[in-house]
Amino acid sequence: VNPLPIAGFTALSACEGEPISFIDTSIANGGTIVDWQWDFGDGNTSTLQNPMHFYNGVGNYLVTLIITNSNGCSDTTTNFIDYFPRPTAEFTFDTSCAGQPITFIDASIGNGSTITGWDWDFGDGNTSALQNPIHPYSNAGNFVVTLVITNNSGCTDTVRHVVIADSLPEPLFVAPAVCFGDTTHFTDLSISHGSAIVSWQWDFGDGNGSILQNPSHLYNSAGLYSVSLITVNANGC
Repeated sequence: VNPLPIAGFTALSACEGEPISFIDTSIANGGTIVDWQWDFGDGNTSTLQNPMHFYNGVGNYLVTLIITNSNGCSDTTTNFIDYFPRPTAEFTFDTSCAGQPITFIDASIGNGSTITGWDWDFGDGNTSALQNPIHPYSNAGNFVVTLVITNNSGCTDTVRHVVIADSLPEPLFVAPAVCFGDTTHFTDLSISHGSAIVSWQWDFGDGNGSILQNPSHLYNSAGLYSVSLITVNANGC
């Protein structure tokens, strides 16, 4: 009378899109195991000793293994395997100007799970674990920002976007001294350093202003006026 083999296997629960590796741990208990019949609980099967299997959807699957040894004796074991949903990583960011703080907004989706971790790499040697971090770039340039999210099942997803930290424009202007009653003509000499300058905001120091690039202004009285110019480029810097 030959003893029965003892069927057994291990399998780590996996995340959507990853294969699950099934490891046969059966004991022959006399003779040699010669046949493995796997039923993955989703209509698919295998006869390999240690198969790998992809599930088409998340869920809890009842997996069955039937083994047979060289004496023709068989045993069966079953176990539930979890196939967890994978989150979808995404983020947005506001205007990116060198030296100014950029707000990164997490727009990731849990897909039926809860996102519990955010790992940011800003592409300049700095990182963050906040959900919605704020980060300034010291220098202008193109930076590849990476976000890795982790859900409550340990499943991860990664997304990357190129963030352009634009150079700040340099506002410059000249205006010759004039006599009272004459018009002062302002000449814009600003340097873009990056994106083209698209906006000029003048304050003539007497309560008046202009949005022209090269405005003219008539002062109502003689004096010394502090004139300011704010330039804005196409990237909002």
